Amino acid sequence: MSQIIHQQPTLEPPEPLGIYCEPDKYGRCITCSDEAHPATVLEINEAGWTAVVQINDQTTEIDISLVDDVAVGTTLLVHGGVALGRLEIG
Repeated sequence: MSQIIHQQPTLEPPEPLGIYCEPDKYGRCITCSDEAHPATVLEINEAGWTAVVQINDQTTEIDISLVDDVAVGTTLLVHGGVALGRLEIG
């Protein structure tokens, strides 16, 4: 007779869905030459893997799982809906 074991679900970030782009010094993606855009974090979801950001005059939800220590007000470099890193302005 087999025994059923119930496991508690773990809260881990989702696996990346492909190759992510890396910005060059001009903010362009070195893999596909698309531009990355600065985005200001407005709110972070409860799990901490996505955030609502403002890019120009629009708000959108992005994946922030590749960047550590993201907080409201942080400026991120975003490409394809994924935060690639923190953008230090100034």
